[in-house]
Amino acid sequence: MSEQKYTRRWGDRRDGRWVRDVPGLQVIMAHMLPNRTDCECYMQDSFDVTELLPFLEEKNARHPEYKTTVFHALLIAAARMVKERPKMNRFIQGRRIYERYEISLAFVAKRRFQDNGEEALMFFVPGEDETLDSLSARVVGKVAETRRSATSTDGIDAVIDGFAKIPRLVLMPVLRVIRWLDFWGVNPKALTDGDPNYSTIFLSNLGSIKAPAVYHHLNNTAPTASWSPSAPFTRKSASCPTDQSRSAMWWTSALRWTSALPTAFTSHAVSSWSSTCLRIPSCSTSR
Repeated sequence: MSEQKYTRRWGDRRDGRWVRDVPGLQVIMAHMLPNRTDCECYMQDSFDVTELLPFLEEKNARHPEYKTTVFHALLIAAARMVKERPKMNRFIQGRRIYERYEISLAFVAKRRFQDNGEEALMFFVPGEDETLDSLSARVVGKVAETRRSATSTDGIDAVIDGFAKIPRLVLMPVLRVIRWLDFWGVNPKALTDGDPNYSTIFLSNLGSIKAPAVYHHLNNTAPTASWSPSAPFTRKSASCPTDQSRSAMWWTSALRWTSALPTAFTSHAVSSWSSTCLRIPSCSTSR
């Protein structure tokens, strides 16, 4: 969206404006395929991180107080992609197409690196002048703060834990009411603010457990995209923009996206982003 302040109109949601000037086909498809899992887009790509790895090594040597990872670089690159292509920030709810007022990124962090370690939900809204440095510091600080407690104490985690204690016979109709309210865009703010299921992109940081990229599921009740980057790097020959072949380090990632956009647009946006944004320092980040 433009930087000019938007004034909410009738039909807008608290988390997005109603997009009225869309092709009729997209409007009808929202009715023909009402379930989000019926219209998923599956993508798998490999990102060139040859230049990114030494950049991060140098950066971390100068800023040992917090370690910037490849995952942090992916977060800031994803935010930039959506900012440059605002249509990627659209979603369907209540069989209408909306565009979010802000870009938001979310992921899950384990409180303890153990099999029985609890998970916590992380939610970030990058600022207009956000850089890799500032976002990395925020992520590291938030994760460290979360891990000081073995269990959830506030935020959306505490809300979910509270609902989990409700007896099943009561919880089932309560959740049906909540889904009905969300259909009409009048869900209580306490149930949506900070919930990763309402973020622009919900990422799965599989790099922390050295797992390969997977296609993570979507759900029919929340308008977010799912993206699962993986950790292991593979070396293969690739052609540079100068048409010279070189041996490069690549990061494989799987993306599952539900969008009000044609698949071709989504594919183009993700592909063009991966070919530019991960070539740090060409990204707009402070060194």
